[in-house]
Amino acid sequence: MTLLHRCQIGTKTLQVHFGDLLRTPACAIVCSENTDMRMDRLGGPSVSAAVRAVEGEQLAADLLCHGPVAFGAVLSREARQLPARYIFFAATVAFSNGGRYAYTTSAASIRGATREALRMANRLGLRRVSFPAFGVRGAGFPPARAAELQLAAVAAGLREPGSVEHVDFVLNDMDVFLHYFRSAIVNTLGEQPRIQLSVEQRGDQLSFHLDEQGPLSRRCQKALSPRQSDGCRGSFARRAAAVGTRAELLRLGRELANCLPASLRDKLASLEPGVLVLRLELGLEAVPWEWITLAEGPLFERHQLGRRILTNAEAPVQPVAAATPRSALLVVDPTGDLPAARREGLQLMTSLARGGIDTNFLAGNRARIDAVIEALARHSLIHFAGHAGGQGWKLADGWLEPEAGGSAAQLVVANACQSALLGPAFLESGVGHYIGTWRELPDGPASIFAQAMYRAVLAGEPLGSALARARAALRAEDRDDVLGAAYVHYGDPLAALDSLLE
Repeated sequence: MTLLHRCQIGTKTLQVHFGDLLRTPACAIVCSENTDMRMDRLGGPSVSAAVRAVEGEQLAADLLCHGPVAFGAVLSREARQLPARYIFFAATVAFSNGGRYAYTTSAASIRGATREALRMANRLGLRRVSFPAFGVRGAGFPPARAAELQLAAVAAGLREPGSVEHVDFVLNDMDVFLHYFRSAIVNTLGEQPRIQLSVEQRGDQLSFHLDEQGPLSRRCQKALSPRQSDGCRGSFARRAAAVGTRAELLRLGRELANCLPASLRDKLASLEPGVLVLRLELGLEAVPWEWITLAEGPLFERHQLGRRILTNAEAPVQPVAAATPRSALLVVDPTGDLPAARREGLQLMTSLARGGIDTNFLAGNRARIDAVIEALARHSLIHFAGHAGGQGWKLADGWLEPEAGGSAAQLVVANACQSALLGPAFLESGVGHYIGTWRELPDGPASIFAQAMYRAVLAGEPLGSALARARAALRAEDRDDVLGAAYVHYGDPLAALDSLLE
């Protein structure tokens, strides 16, 4: 068994391997079973069939006598022939005949069985447990989503007190392994540190604070030149909106880097690629800090980035009603002059439906102010593809201002020209995450970006990683393309769509 990825969960360890689960040097291995506890036939491709072949028919008969069990339940048996001391049989799938024979599973059963197997190992005082992928073979559950669910469940379990110190995922299907490997790296199981760079302005000085979550962090200041002061007041944003080539983007990025003290530039340059949150004083959000360019390139190409806004404004007095879970509002082409945006909306509606998300589609003359305001309060995901400006979103009968109606949406994607500066106002209205752009966007590339981003988040990737993939999709179309750099995210880069919509 070859170790291919390892990460720490506090003092405990999780590893993702490509290999044979039955040969794992673990105290217990976990086997995915049906709720009726009927093991797979001899010669089958599953872990269950492999365990049955080694441990014998007596084990299969004993298990069958103890079924059926509830989804997520786990039975423990001592191993007789395998290197492990125990075998855990986790009820992750059901075999049903609803007009045709089929295996079924769910996110809840995969998550629950993973957590229950860890609890059982702790009850038995075991130190090392090995898992396969749950539900991806017989039930056809998407492996990217299964990886997200199982890795997150293990991370949560390892954070709790218990005897288990080491967990392995051992996978013998290369496609499935790659999904688990990527999920472990991209999400780092929620343990990836969020380094935070705070930026505040005091007269003609900028104050910076880089918090690496260590025991000591320092502030530093930089006196601004008149040109830099003017940039923070708005000229940087205007120039970002006009950037047309990568050379121009890098030139502006180097100017932004010169607004930082030399010691901070050196520190940022030394950071390994990871998660960087920009905590910006209200008034500095108009600066494209994500474009800061050091020797290794712009920040947005090295890190998963997100923004937080620091404001003195009081929170809204009137609480916003909770949105309907797993629901989306698509406001598409209200002015009737963006055919690619309309196609984008239709494709997105299909993708969201496949992901189990109910959608409300408002396009053309249906996308009127009253209808959109009423719908804003009811949906947890809002996607807007149209025209935007300083006034807000342009709808069929006028402009919708962010403050016009409170929203409990956890994610708003404004795939519209120069929509980034509306982010703080939408956050003030109750929105959890907001994605917008710095500049005017041609209809076609904006749709390519949206399709790539949603493909990634629906596969379980966090928002920061999904934005990076979407930027890469645009760069694949045109190596000198700078449109992907125009997108900015207000929120946590490690947030996943599924958790936001639940």
